[in-house]
Amino acid sequence: MNIVEKILARASGKEKVSPDDVIFANVDKVMVHDVSGPGVIKVFDKLKKQGINVDKLWDSSKVWVAEDHFVPSAEKISAENIVKLQNFTKNYGIEKHFKYGMGQYGICHTISHEEAMVLPGEVYVGGDSHTNTTGALGAFAAGLGHTDIAYVLLNGKIWFKVPETLYFKLNGKLPDHVMAKDLILKIIGEIGTDGGAYQTMQFGGNGIEEMSVESRLTLCNMTTEAGAKNGIVEPDQKVVDYLSSRGASNITLVNGDADAEYSKIYEFESSEMEPIVAKPFSPEN
Repeated sequence: MNIVEKILARASGKEKVSPDDVIFANVDKVMVHDVSGPGVIKVFDKLKKQGINVDKLWDSSKVWVAEDHFVPSAEKISAENIVKLQNFTKNYGIEKHFKYGMGQYGICHTISHEEAMVLPGEVYVGGDSHTNTTGALGAFAAGLGHTDIAYVLLNGKIWFKVPETLYFKLNGKLPDHVMAKDLILKIIGEIGTDGGAYQTMQFGGNGIEEMSVESRLTLCNMTTEAGAKNGIVEPDQKVVDYLSSRGASNITLVNGDADAEYSKIYEFESSEMEPIVAKPFSPEN
């Protein structure tokens, strides 16, 4: 099995999973922010009206909240949504609430790794399409909609169809004047904005080994722009050192088998890359 299949097999209590299997996976971490949070709260309100018990989350210690889209609030509705979110976290005992202007706060997809909120091998879901970013740590990280996030908050699990995996082998160190953003734009230009539709985009090769964790995060972040279910990089010592320096412990590395199968393998000569500009109106342009 490849790394994603191994993670999803563990999370669903199975010895093995294959692409297109439908599984129920236990979730390790979940995130909502000031845009998705109010939508999730609406789902909770609807469930309550239907007589469904929403008094308690499955595990509030595994939930974290960020205020990052509409802060400082420029209009009344944004401010009201922040208040709704703050009341929600208070009522449900969510302690990891990164409030705007209160010291430790920032973009949710930066907090996820800079605060070591997510570890390799975990299943991490967030109420944002760019949750994929955190796959650079070696986690299965995917964005979900309001209803699915509400279900996870109450039950600690969610269904997935095991995705096929596209493998991107990167050869060589990027030139000093070229960044990971250039590389992912090149890749999206090749496969298109739907080229990764409901598939994993996995990055590997010695080009990845040369990259910083931050550069890997950039690659995984933009798998969303290719329609991917998630992006991922197999974790290594760089990831261990990165997370350890931020207070993480008990880090377990999960890697794919030597005979892991992929639906398609692409090769890019990253050492020969040049700067890329995506013209309006599409990342593939």
